[in-house]
Amino acid sequence: MPILHSGLADEHTLDACIDSGGFATPGDGAFAIFTASPDTPFDGMLSRIQGRLPIRVIGGTSLGNPFEGNADEFISLLGIFEQPRCKVGIALSGRLDDYTGADAMRRLYQRCLDDLGCRPKLFLAILPIVPELYTDHLLDPLFALAGETPVFGGMVSDESAAENFALFLDGKTYRDRIVLVGFGGDVEPVFGLGCQVTTPHSFAPIVTCARRNIVSLIDGVSIAEYMTKIDLDSERLREILTEMPMPVRVHPPAGSGESQKLVSLVGLTDGGDAVFTADVPNGSHLHLGVLSRDDVRESTEMALRELLDAMREKEQNGYHFSTILAVSCVARYYVMVASDWIEAKQLRAAVPPDVSALGSYVFGEICPRRTAAGALVNAKHSQSLGLCAF
Repeated sequence: MPILHSGLADEHTLDACIDSGGFATPGDGAFAIFTASPDTPFDGMLSRIQGRLPIRVIGGTSLGNPFEGNADEFISLLGIFEQPRCKVGIALSGRLDDYTGADAMRRLYQRCLDDLGCRPKLFLAILPIVPELYTDHLLDPLFALAGETPVFGGMVSDESAAENFALFLDGKTYRDRIVLVGFGGDVEPVFGLGCQVTTPHSFAPIVTCARRNIVSLIDGVSIAEYMTKIDLDSERLREILTEMPMPVRVHPPAGSGESQKLVSLVGLTDGGDAVFTADVPNGSHLHLGVLSRDDVRESTEMALRELLDAMREKEQNGYHFSTILAVSCVARYYVMVASDWIEAKQLRAAVPPDVSALGSYVFGEICPRRTAAGALVNAKHSQSLGLCAF
């Protein structure tokens, strides 16, 4: 997937890039990925791209590209995916609301399959920022429908106010839809996942009252009382969460059959309950965490090692990779603003010379993970870096 330009400043720059790249007449099966800073006039840029390129354009707002890592200069990024032996199907969901659930996801999934017209080998999901998606009641049905087919992607991102985000599809912007892309044909995706935080406290309190992703009681006391016990005032916690979510490792109840997961504490309700990015079952043990520069560096190494090892294995069998996609958590973005963009430097140094790389900072990373038995299972993460090569 050749990357046309990073930092598209105006229509003339965009036109020149499309002309110089020779993509005014792309081949069959091509589509474009466009990401833009939330404070840029992306509506006009989308219209221009759609007018110049006779292909479908997907994407969304982002705080930047993990492979670039320069917050001050990021404006927008356009990539053209063109692989003749790969088939692509693209679908848009209906509007999301409180009643959206499994039936809506089945309709979206079927529309994607119908547009693809062959067996899927990979799905790319682009989701909006809506409170309902802090729970897993949309992703769980999608993962169930996909089965063993891997799903990659995440929510679009915006500044902490989350007021100017959008998804892009075919020249239009949406704030309440999901874009699902299916890949078939000659495509063999591989993945790398890096997920690590520092847990400064050895104790792990128990969730004693929770409803889906809302936790009311920890160790039998309110969230405010528990925070006082660990010397963290609730109002101070609210201030922290307006800038950056707090990573929390959730250890499920014994015998539940669930594996531990890393989620984010994203806010407190007016009543003082804790709001997480995923369901937290009663009886779970919680480890509050801190995402540090070293965590970012080591988890990036972890993700790259897994990805590159998998790529080498496929290449030995004659497969050629053309594209690497990345989804990196917004929390990692804020850590790296003050840490010399270490993730970006590691990623750039590892990308093979004949492979194009494109990524986005997201809220809630969707990337398959390996079980203890070595099988890939679809999962949503937090504070992580997910990589997909195909």
